[in-house]
Amino acid sequence: MGQREAYLKPDYASWYPGLPAGQWIGANTAQRLVRLQLQHGEPKWESFGRVLDPEHFLFRGGEPAGGRAGERRASPLGKAAPGRGSEPSR
Repeated sequence: MGQREAYLKPDYASWYPGLPAGQWIGANTAQRLVRLQLQHGEPKWESFGRVLDPEHFLFRGGEPAGGRAGERRASPLGKAAPGRGSEPSR
């Protein structure tokens, strides 16, 4: 199975100055860089729950943390949440 990847949404680029926005990178690399930022960098903000906030990042490939590959998180209406685990639309 391929490596899990993360995509930082361009709207959150200023929150993560050490990460490239708008391109896929290894999720482990992204997580490591975000942890370093939280410990030593700016801007100062806190992480509640996952280090890579699913509101700020898209994910693809590999095994998701706490789930199976290809599994989608349900929205409050029981429909698959749009954009989860897929490539962003342009």
